[in-house]
Amino acid sequence: MPCYWDTSHHYSKKVITTTFKMSFKIDITQKMKSIILSLLIIFSLLNTIMGQKLPTRDLMKIKKEIGHSRIIGFGEEEHFYLGSNTYRIEVIKRLIRDSSINSIVFEIPGTDAFIVNEYIHNRIDKSNLLASLKQFTTLNAGPFFDSKEIFSFIEWLKTINQENYDIEVSGMDFYNYIAAIQNLQKIENSKELQNNFGKIKETLDTLTYYLHNNPSQLTSAEITKKSTENLSLVKETLSKIDTSLSKLSTWAARDLYDYSYWFTDINNRDSMLFQNFVNIDNDKKRYLVWAANFHIQNDSLKMRDYTSNLFGNLMAKKYKEQYFKIGVMSDNSCKKNSNNRVFPPCKDEDKLDLIVLIQKGNKTTSIFDK
Repeated sequence: MPCYWDTSHHYSKKVITTTFKMSFKIDITQKMKSIILSLLIIFSLLNTIMGQKLPTRDLMKIKKEIGHSRIIGFGEEEHFYLGSNTYRIEVIKRLIRDSSINSIVFEIPGTDAFIVNEYIHNRIDKSNLLASLKQFTTLNAGPFFDSKEIFSFIEWLKTINQENYDIEVSGMDFYNYIAAIQNLQKIENSKELQNNFGKIKETLDTLTYYLHNNPSQLTSAEITKKSTENLSLVKETLSKIDTSLSKLSTWAARDLYDYSYWFTDINNRDSMLFQNFVNIDNDKKRYLVWAANFHIQNDSLKMRDYTSNLFGNLMAKKYKEQYFKIGVMSDNSCKKNSNNRVFPPCKDEDKLDLIVLIQKGNKTTSIFDK
């Protein structure tokens, strides 16, 4: 505590004592005010944070609306946002605890998801998981499995699988051709096939560059020819490899084939995601599909020269009432439901079955960030 003792002044002992006591009281008062202010700020922040979370009544409402649907499309407004990830994970944990789902299919390459699934079932250790996650970041537009909140969720899945749960993780996307090629190279050492993999990677590097920097070039006659020739080489190469030797090589072969095929039919991604889900599907399991709102909704993408059915449209046609579509938004366009965070859509009701309001928050960060 500060003592206002100024030796340049000639105070009497009484005055000094009085001054010290007064200063002490003033200091205590200021500290109390500071503490109270700090507590108010903390409570305010907690209220703000808690206000973002979905209360139990909303979690119960989501579960009630889902009913007996076997497949839940759980959308996100935009990838790689902390708030969206955190609060959607909160919902998923509740659905797992309530046995509403026992399998998660991510809009992520099958090779990537397979590694995570191995980890949560104690078939690989954390060092192997981390090495793989670090490699996966090469082609991701932002942190996903390596994001801090999803990595924590992976650890939670591993723990809950030790509590008589058996949660499976799969991926229905296919863009990680680098990991796919590397894993296939490990099981086949012939000079011919190694040479083929080198050519395939070189072509896919080029096509991926155009995809991110000049997508219109992908429809040119030259690139179309290059894509077709590359797919033929991929087919030839895979036909000479026994991918049944391991589950990882099976996923790697699928990702490599799909990514190569996609460049020959660039408007076909959603139908490929759909077919991959169908191949994953086991009708004894209850699934949650983690993907963008754009994919999970029952809709079509109409262009001048073609119409592309989106993943959710194909799912609704095949699975009908088994497929339940939840759109996650940060803004509420339904004014009549302005005080609710979980409600049925007020427009385009055939595209989604339920809306959940979740603030995106800040961009997510990676566990590898320094």
